[in-house]
Order: sequence, then C-alpha cells, then structure tokens
Amino acid sequence: TMNVTQTAGPLSRIINSVDEQGNVHRFEENRLLFADEHYLQTFDFKKAFPEGIWLAGNAKMAFRQPNAVVLTQKLAERYFADQAGNYEKMLGKILTLNNNAPLVVTGVIQNPPKNTNLLFEMVVNYQFFKANNPYAATNWSGNYQGTTYITLPPQVSPQVAEQQLKMLKKKYMNEEDNRRISYHLQPITDIHTTT
Repeated sequence: TMNVTQTAGPLSRIINSVDEQGNVHRFEENRLLFADEHYLQTFDFKKAFPEGIWLAGNAKMAFRQPNAVVLTQKLAERYFADQAGNYEKMLGKILTLNNNAPLVVTGVIQNPPKNTNLLFEMVVNYQFFKANNPYAATNWSGNYQGTTYITLPPQVSPQVAEQQLKMLKKKYMNEEDNRRISYHLQPITDIHTTT
C-alpha cells in the first residue's frame, strides 16, 4: 500500500495563548499547516536531526485528537515564554485559533531546517480542517487542499501510480472536471528547483 499524507496550507491565522498569569497574547501566524498523522512521519528530518525531531510528544500519539496542534520550538517558546525549554510542560496547553476554536498542544518539534521547502511553524490535525472546511476537504474539482505527498512502495512505479490516480479522478470528478484536470507525480527532490 502507498503511504499518503494530505496538507492544507501553510495559511495565515490568528492564534491566542494565555500565560500563567491569565494574560491573553494574540499572534498572527502565516505558517500554520493542516496535516494528517502521517506528515511528520513521512518527513522526519533524520539527516538534520539524527537524535530526532521531537522535543515533547511523539508522532504516534500527536494527532489522536481532532484539535491537536504540534508546535515548532520557536512558536512553543513564543506562546509559553515563561516555560521556555520545558516542552513536556507545554503538552495539554490550549491555544485558540481565530478567537473561537480551541487547539490542544500535543507535541513540540525542532524548528525545520532553513533549507526545507516544508514551510511550517505549527501543524494542526487535518481532521480539524476537514471538519471546518468540508467542501474544500472533499472537493476534487480544484486545488483547495494544498499538497498531497505519496510514498510509493518499492515495487510500485510512478507510472503505475499515475494510472491509479487517473482512475480515482474519473471516479470522483464529473465529466467536465475529469477532462479539465490532470494529476502528475513529482519527485520530492525536484520540488525545490522546478516549482
């Protein structure tokens, strides 16, 4: 089977945090990424962080809650400055998205390397995006979602996978959209130089 991870963003959103004294702090974040539970396993950054990317939490548990959020070290220390460096203590803290939606901190990771195309500073569970944006999350007729990454098993060629995508497209799109829209796989190593 193929490993598939979906994203939406990075997007700009308003985040509120509350410090230990009860003061509310408002931040505008432009690198919020909605992604599913496979994302941080697909891109584990082992070359950049041989000891691992997780400072608190872990990939297997981080996205069990639909309103889970994983923060980079940079944002974790911005939101919870009074607990800087104590990442385990940040787990379970609540942030508010766009002044009304609570997000639960379920992980803190290293800041992504500067040379990555994966531009994010916080990762919110894709289930949250799906629940709040049902049209965009289920519509195949446009580029509403962001990017889908596929890890092919060694025995599956990109050509075979593209044929399977054509069949899926035909199944989920109306006739006009099926003619108008096409999907192609791109090796991740080509993204930086060709997009």
